This record gives sequence, C-alpha cells and structure tokens, in this order.
Amino acid sequence: MDLSRISTRGEAESILLDKIPAEKVRGFILKNLQRSTGNNFTWKINTSSLLNNLEKIMEGIDRRVDVSQQITGFPVIFLKGENSDYLPSGDFRDIQKVFPAVEFIKVANADHWIHSDRPDEVVKNLKKLLNNS
Repeated sequence: MDLSRISTRGEAESILLDKIPAEKVRGFILKNLQRSTGNNFTWKINTSSLLNNLEKIMEGIDRRVDVSQQITGFPVIFLKGENSDYLPSGDFRDIQKVFPAVEFIKVANADHWIHSDRPDEVVKNLKKLLNNS
C-alpha cells in the first residue's frame, strides 16, 4: 500500500478490505499504522523486513518428525477456534509428545483470536485448568 496516497485511516482500511476480508485482522494490522511528524502515515513495524524474510520465519523451530522431548507432564490445554486453521489436527501428535498431559479444546463460533471472539470460554477453560492443577 502506498502510504503517501493515504490521508485517513478509513482510506487505508478500504484498500486492505480487498486483500483482508476479516474485520478483526484488518483492525489488528491497522493498529500498526501511525501518523508521522509530517502528518503522513507510516508503519510502526518494519514491513519490508517482514516481507523480505517471510520464508525464514520458522527458522530455529525444530519441526522434525521424531519430536520426542517432553517439556512437562503437567496439565496443558490448547484452545482451538472452531473456525481457525492455525492449529491443524496433523500437529496434535507432535504436541502430545511434547505435552503428554495435553487436552485439546475446540471453542465453537471462534476464529484464531478466541480471547476476542469468546472471552467467556477462555476464562472458563483457564479456571478449569487452574482448578485441576
């Protein structure tokens, strides 16, 4: 997005609308938009660095098939939004190796940001976890 052509946040949101249909995601991205001293818009984050290094974002994270190092035997919960694809079921087996006492909980009517979509469910599950520890 050419920020030199943007004069309002609304204009920026309109441009993002085509590429990012989810209102919450657009809002999250727009939180990184700020006014500079010349009253122009700039990004708070280093967008070119992010774009130029997307392929390296998972470097340093061991994704070998033979993951077997347990981190804890304590109860752990993974909350997954029903409408989110951020926690694919294909990862469950590796997660169980690392967290053998894991419980996967699917939260109905929630996307990736469960705390925003269904805060009551997050609190309920955290209380459940704390009461069982």
